[in-house]
Amino acid sequence: MIHTKDIYKSYGQVSVLKGINFDITKGELVSIVGESGAGKTTLLQILGTLLEPDSGDIIINGTSIFNLKNKALAKFRNQELGFVFQFHQLLPEFTAFENVILPGMIGKRNMKDVKHRANELFEFLGMTHRISHKPNELSGGEQQRIAVARALINQPSVLFADEPTGNLDTNNTKDLFDLLVNLKNEFNQTVVLVTHNEQLAHQSERIIRMKDGLII
Repeated sequence: MIHTKDIYKSYGQVSVLKGINFDITKGELVSIVGESGAGKTTLLQILGTLLEPDSGDIIINGTSIFNLKNKALAKFRNQELGFVFQFHQLLPEFTAFENVILPGMIGKRNMKDVKHRANELFEFLGMTHRISHKPNELSGGEQQRIAVARALINQPSVLFADEPTGNLDTNNTKDLFDLLVNLKNEFNQTVVLVTHNEQLAHQSERIIRMKDGLII
């Protein structure tokens, strides 16, 4: 599903990733953990094609992603990858529903299909009563559920989550992690999670632990 080979990344004289190799299979829920500065977020950004490595290769679903250029890479990112961030990144002027369907619009998908998928996600997430609300009318936990729905709208092969519980209280943290587990169990969704929360990480199927730009 995901194969990484010899990923290196530096910023000037600072080496951030020093040769990363691992595989993730379809339907796995994997946590990447480590202290601040270990290289976790940089690795996630490279896996998500948001950042290019200095060298190495990443293959997702049989596609060597850094052989893709410009429009082809953007299309792959839109269709195959979903992202959830710590601070939701919802557009404040749009309703929850409009935020969720946006990646489908960007991908120029059939809007009837996109809206049907969005309604299914709102029902699955227990958020149908918030469908017309704007982000400032939602709690932090609700905003993060909307962010998850947005990430899933194009039925991505992989869901990447960068500290998605970092801005949530204990109850909402548990709810969000339970949601990720349900996605994995019910839809065989591959989930790659960067987290500082060791308790959550140990509920994953597998932990990839990083230190000083290496997997240990």
